[in-house]
Amino acid sequence: MKKNLLILAILGALIGSSAFSGYFNSASGELIQEKTNVLSDLDTTKTTSNTGEKGFIFGKVTKLTYFWGLIALEAMKIHVITFNPFNFNTYLIDTKVTVLNGYKGFIGNNSIILWGEFSIIPPESDILHLVISDRDPVNYTVQWVVADAPLIQKSGISWAVLDVNNTNVTGTNVTRYHWDALCNTAGDTYDIQVKQHGVYTFCLTYEATGLPLFKSDPEFY
Repeated sequence: MKKNLLILAILGALIGSSAFSGYFNSASGELIQEKTNVLSDLDTTKTTSNTGEKGFIFGKVTKLTYFWGLIALEAMKIHVITFNPFNFNTYLIDTKVTVLNGYKGFIGNNSIILWGEFSIIPPESDILHLVISDRDPVNYTVQWVVADAPLIQKSGISWAVLDVNNTNVTGTNVTRYHWDALCNTAGDTYDIQVKQHGVYTFCLTYEATGLPLFKSDPEFY
């Protein structure tokens, strides 16, 4: 009963504050524009993990990061209400969320309460689609090629190779071919060479948020 009353109170507050939504949006837009001068851009192109649901989202957050037209954050404890169909979900720490600019409500460094379009990013979601195009067992090399990618700038993207214990592997040589200097594009090629045979995982992440762009299945090199 208390939870229902809390939800109704929040919905009422959001609806009642619609007259101020222009101010909220204007203020958030200015903040986003200011911070993107020093951060890399993440395009709002939809991906398989970015479903763009609309609804209410409120609770405690951390690791707030601004991109052009998009806000990324990590949940401490947030509640999400959607209506088509109706769902009420609670997400705890380590859940990553993206929110499109143009929301109505408030996002602070530690709290959020808004109506807007957002996406819950599943852990280790494959935003980039990479496939293996070649293996060289003599030189301990596997070649990955980007088969499909949304428009995401390369600035701020890092790679890692993990061993079977999910520990970073030192002494890894990564060579890149057919490389667009600005954005990830189909055809981008990574040659990953390790020092010895073993089972490894190749990862690409967005440094500002830790958002996984690609994480392979464990592969034998």
